[in-house]
Amino acid sequence: MPLSFLKKELASLTEIAHKINTSGDLQETLNIIMDEAKRMLHSESSSLLLIDEETKELYFNVSTDQRKEILKQIRVPRGKSIAGLVAASGESIIVNNAEQDSRIFREVGEQTKRVTRNMVCVPLAIKGRTLGVLEVINKKNSRDYTQEDLDLLESFAVFAALAIHTRELYLKMQRNAYEARALYRLAETINFCESVDELLHENALIVNEVMESQRVSVLLRDKETFRLRAGVGLDGAMPTEGRISSSPVLDYILGTGIGVFSSDVGAEERFSDRHISRYGDKSFVAVPMKMKNQIVAFLCVTERSRKLPYGYDDLRLLEMLAQQVVENYNHFRLSEEFKKKERMEAELSITARIQQDILPRKFPSGGHMDIAAKIVPAKLVAGDFYDYVDMGGGRYGIVMADVSGKGMPAGFLMAVARSVIRSRFGEDGSPAKVLEAANRYLSEDAVNCMFVTCFCCVVDTSAREIVHASAGHMSQYLLKGKTGRVSLLHTPGKPLGVVADAAYREARVKYTEGDILMLFTDGITDAVNAVSGTYGEKPLKTILLKAGSLTSAELVDGVIGDVTRFQAGGETVDDMTLLVARFLR
Repeated sequence: MPLSFLKKELASLTEIAHKINTSGDLQETLNIIMDEAKRMLHSESSSLLLIDEETKELYFNVSTDQRKEILKQIRVPRGKSIAGLVAASGESIIVNNAEQDSRIFREVGEQTKRVTRNMVCVPLAIKGRTLGVLEVINKKNSRDYTQEDLDLLESFAVFAALAIHTRELYLKMQRNAYEARALYRLAETINFCESVDELLHENALIVNEVMESQRVSVLLRDKETFRLRAGVGLDGAMPTEGRISSSPVLDYILGTGIGVFSSDVGAEERFSDRHISRYGDKSFVAVPMKMKNQIVAFLCVTERSRKLPYGYDDLRLLEMLAQQVVENYNHFRLSEEFKKKERMEAELSITARIQQDILPRKFPSGGHMDIAAKIVPAKLVAGDFYDYVDMGGGRYGIVMADVSGKGMPAGFLMAVARSVIRSRFGEDGSPAKVLEAANRYLSEDAVNCMFVTCFCCVVDTSAREIVHASAGHMSQYLLKGKTGRVSLLHTPGKPLGVVADAAYREARVKYTEGDILMLFTDGITDAVNAVSGTYGEKPLKTILLKAGSLTSAELVDGVIGDVTRFQAGGETVDDMTLLVARFLR
């Protein structure tokens, strides 16, 4: 290859790299990349195809072909064409006898009236994820494509993948910041709203803005009917009495327990709904609002202000918002019960009860575990919390956390932290990713130097494995029943809300029948009395080692009782929280 050509190639690639770093317009950058690919590979046309995440088909995103408008209407099946095979396998392909190659997707030629003589197709991938493919068609002067051509096109693919990935990261960071602010705005409404109706209306307005919708409805489940409790932009679209007796969408959510979205409700028989059909736009998202794992209401949005249908990311965002709305609703539901009895003291009592109500009391595990937990707050409002999430497929998320500080500020941060962490279990799946996502949200609006230490784990009953990660939390215990030894579970990591870009590590440990997992906060080990100082870890390990056939509830009560006796009636200076899980099989 001539030195002059190599210099031109290097200059072209350098120009593209500069464009990626300076341009804020992804489409403009991709157009430049494909123009240069076409020029430098001496081809009649070049195209960039992306994978549709829903259908897994390939579609033309950029093309230098004169018939590009026709190409953008064509869908290329994955695995059944040159482009589809490259996308599926991740391996580049050179074809110099296209007219005799059965793998060529003939529909493109039929619709564009173009004869494909030869082509090169390479995968568009980054960090192990295939985004699509790049291809050049028909080398000029009837020449064949070579290995050098393939290598050069792969270089262009690297630049294109980097440009797309950079844009994705930017949009994700922007969306995360927006979501975090929305959660805090929702949480703040409990401070100024004076009734449930006002609260739900204010929450509906925030949801309406965040979801870019023109219609929002909050429907409470009332026995066999659904009652409209709050809404935005309905204008008579709902029945005048505010109740509906049946809805395929809501019935679907009740049956599955999960939210749903549709790009066109009219095109889906399962979601044909006479009320939604009155709206000007057919795309919608609807999610359940749960208290103690029971569906109590529904949050629905439709008529997006942008001409873009709702998708999976919008569903996950609405689920997160709904989690905070229902906790706000629960706060006011309980608050109204006590409003006439007490004032300032009543508010603290109500908040404490809310905290207890939102924490799980039952721990269904399909017979795999016997679990019990208890919180003894130092004040009326606790900063500690634990949580338990059924992730499906025999996997269960367990959390033990300690918010810095005491009283109402710690209680407020506890509610927000729990909401963020719980919503991330279904989306992220791994403890480290759950902690990283929660840390970003809590760091966004961290106030008064408050933070959260957290131990997060996923119990996989199929693999008999515990995957765990820690955010500045003390070591937790796993008693190995067969050996009688206590293993310490810990990974390094900053507390949540301290460093926005903190990373967290995971560790894995196997368990067997009879093993006992014990999670706790430092309120137990740091308990004090006037004679012998702090309680420490040694008595806790001793009780665990002597657990024998005790149930988890008996073991929890035994530890709390021993710590209470140690304090000899003295003041509890820190929240004491304990969760025990005995593995039954």
